[in-house]
Amino acid sequence: EIEPEPEPPAQPETAPAAGAVTTFPEESGGAIIYSGPVNEDGSINYTALADMNAADINTVISASPMEWARPTGSSKVYSDITENIGITVQTDTAGRILRVDVWNHAEVAGVKAGMTKAEIVAVLGQPVATGTEPIGDARMISVSQSNRFNGRLTNLSADSEVILETYQYDKGTLRMVFVSGSEACYLLEVLP
Repeated sequence: EIEPEPEPPAQPETAPAAGAVTTFPEESGGAIIYSGPVNEDGSINYTALADMNAADINTVISASPMEWARPTGSSKVYSDITENIGITVQTDTAGRILRVDVWNHAEVAGVKAGMTKAEIVAVLGQPVATGTEPIGDARMISVSQSNRFNGRLTNLSADSEVILETYQYDKGTLRMVFVSGSEACYLLEVLP
């Protein structure tokens, strides 16, 4: 009878300190692309990203983004499945960050795209502001990425109206984007 090999002793897991800069472990032979600020649990600190100078984003995300120049600024899409990065950095014409759109399933302050309004309110409380506006060209880029990531087709355009709910949390401001006829949040926007 063959005896099983003993399991190696468990290594204690330690999370980096809040605000620390870290690199994510290399997985599946992929290159490490994120080396920016993280939260206590080691996840990407999207609020710190939104507060950065737009030129500094490329120093913490080494992948080349897909970029669209717009009359009012630019949209840079960064995506990496291994490191769970799915964001669009929206800037104005002066290069200031207007917001970071999170369109994948990454959590920010305990909420993420795909959650219902009721689920978001249960985590963050009531919104501090609610309104509607057209999607617009910049947000449409993120909506298209979200559709691609989630494998869905929609008939949304830059002129389609969206519902915006703004929430305050201990580290900043989040805006959740909803489309008419759906209870699920389409995009999560982190404001500087």
